[in-house]
Amino acid sequence: MICKTTFINAHTHDRDDNDFISIVSYRIGVDTVDSSAPFTMGVHPWDTQTFDVNAIRKTIIPNENLKAIGEIGLDYAKGKKNRNIQLLYFTQQLNIAESMGLGVVIHCVKAYDDMMPILQEYASKLKFIMLHGFIGDPQLAVQLTKMGVYLSFGFTSLNSDKTEDSIRRTPTDMLFLETDDMDNNIEELYEEVSGIKGCSVEELKEQVFNNYQKVYGE
Repeated sequence: MICKTTFINAHTHDRDDNDFISIVSYRIGVDTVDSSAPFTMGVHPWDTQTFDVNAIRKTIIPNENLKAIGEIGLDYAKGKKNRNIQLLYFTQQLNIAESMGLGVVIHCVKAYDDMMPILQEYASKLKFIMLHGFIGDPQLAVQLTKMGVYLSFGFTSLNSDKTEDSIRRTPTDMLFLETDDMDNNIEELYEEVSGIKGCSVEELKEQVFNNYQKVYGE
């Protein structure tokens, strides 16, 4: 039985992070998937021009440890040259998640104009939506959480004053924490975020654990 004070790392690329409950994210076409522990998998927006969109469904095999499709989404940081391709892959994978009864972990960079109406369309269709590595202002955070979108914050979120304010404004029952591709210890992040939210580390751990159980049904 898992103790309620267990740290949850909602999104990591470190498959050796076994000290706590960690959800490892694998990029289809890039990573070798280890399905022996909790994981997510999907075609990352960076990889949309290197993986056949028609092969995605065959690649995603149902598994008791497959927790969500992701990370998937939109990334316009380098411009919108392949915007239509990214949108095609994104919506295809949202439909796959819906058909499999799974949630999604989303990557979104400089693409909220396109992202928001898609999230509104799929919010009621998917088991859950988690936006990982959130960086943005409190107004955007409020919009997302009102839609039912969970926000996951990482160490890079702490580099932005507006995102720190978003952490304060995000209800703890809509919040996750993650290390993503950083080597930092997840415990450090819980300490930082508990200070921002004005609660104890134990209180934050318990609430994030409750969120984990609600989202993944464990």
